[in-house]
Order: sequence, then C-alpha cells, then structure tokens
Amino acid sequence: MGIKDLSKLIKTNEHILLKQHELQDIELIIDGPNILHSLFLTNRKLDVLYGGDYDELAATIRNFFQSLQTCRVRPLVLMDGGQAIDDRKLRTKIERTERRFQKIRSACDVNSRSHKKEARCLPILGYKVFLEVLRNMGIEVVSCSFEADKEIAKVANEKGCPVLSRDSDFYALNITGGFIPFDSLWIAQNEIDKPTFISCKIYHVGTLASFFPRLDMQVIPLLALLFGNDFTEGKTFDAFVSSIPAILPESPSEYPLEKTHNQKLDDILK
Repeated sequence: MGIKDLSKLIKTNEHILLKQHELQDIELIIDGPNILHSLFLTNRKLDVLYGGDYDELAATIRNFFQSLQTCRVRPLVLMDGGQAIDDRKLRTKIERTERRFQKIRSACDVNSRSHKKEARCLPILGYKVFLEVLRNMGIEVVSCSFEADKEIAKVANEKGCPVLSRDSDFYALNITGGFIPFDSLWIAQNEIDKPTFISCKIYHVGTLASFFPRLDMQVIPLLALLFGNDFTEGKTFDAFVSSIPAILPESPSEYPLEKTHNQKLDDILK
C-alpha cells in the first residue's frame, strides 16, 4: 500500500514539507479500511490470539471517533467497494494474503520467536466491528463502487476538507484541504488534559512541487507509476527513469531537500 520511495522522501523532510496543524471544527474525510488497520496496529494491548478481543477493538475505535467529535470534527468515512473488472491489484492481494497466512502460522507456533509478538493480523470480524461501532455512533459511512482512494480525494476536494489516512498514495494527490498522516495525530489520553483541538501535521502536494519548479504539480501522481505502487512494480520503469538525467538539462539550483539516497528518486527530482 502506498508509494514507499515518495513516502521516504516526505518523512526525511517532514520538518519542511509538513506543517503543524490544529484539527477542529471541520469535516474530515477518513480512509475507512486504512484507519481501521491503523487503530488496530497502534493498540498493542489487543490480544487477537484468543478469539479476536473484539470488545477491546470496539473500544479503541469508539475512543478515537469520540476524540474527533470532542473537537467538533465531523468524520465522513469512505470504505472500499468491489474489485475492479481488470483486477490489476491481484498480485498485491495475493502477496498480502500470503503474508497474513505466514503471520497466523507464526502465531500458532508456540516455538516460533515471532509467536504472539508478530501476530498482528486484523481479526476476521474486524470490519464488521468497525462498521457496527460507527453505525451506533451515528457516523456517516459511504461504500464506494470500487477502491476508495480516488473517491476519497474527489469528495475531499468537493467539500474542501482534509483527508486522514496512513496511505502514502495521498502524498501524490492534489487535495485542496490537505492530507493528514494518521501517525502525526496526537490525541490526549487523559480527559482532564484533552484540548479543544487535535494536534497533527498536514501536507499539501503543492508544498512539495514548490521545491521543484521543473516538476509540474499535475505530473506528481505519475510518481506512483515510476516508483511502483499496488498496481505496478517500480522496476518496470527503471530504464525510463535512468534515461531522465540524460534527457533533461542539469538543474541550475541546488537540490532543495535532504536526499533519500534512492538514486531513482533523486535523479527525477534533482
């Protein structure tokens, strides 16, 4: 999931490309499946080896959305729909399923070093619990026809509000209201300490584009193809990327960001 190389560039230069933000009094478009997995993975207390620990998972989901509501954030959750007819993500889905099976096998092997510690697979009824909690809280949930990413960006731009996700694909999309990485959220755990806003960081693709005048902002989504994502392997375009330095004239300015030491990425952006 996501664009690893671009994500690495953003994280390496987070102090420049992401701005501190106070989340409050706004509608927020939420990448439902991604946030469900993020909440599951960040709660290390969940013990999924003995039936799923669904009550604790439900409490984690409920507490998160209650924190949003406390700060008058109005969440709109978008969920993935069916699979596209061309099924371009088949390779990715098979790889993820195989990794899931491997984790489950390790969890069941009491002699394995990764027993329990690495058994972080969302329990089988996780999605049902997620939707049930949201329904009971009166939070609007919309199911997309197919994968939700494009619809999330479209709805966010129509409403002029930010997107919350952990998916680095959103680093390449022009979202007017900005993209808030889930990992940048800071939510107070103590009721007494809870502020009227949630501290986070927000990203706009225009900020990245501003450091590279020769790179049109409309071209940035193509980085997902060049570096590889859920649909393409990065090596597919290795020959094309390696030819870019010979085609383009040398940039007169210094490389404006800290390099990632990824030759392919640095060649394109320099």
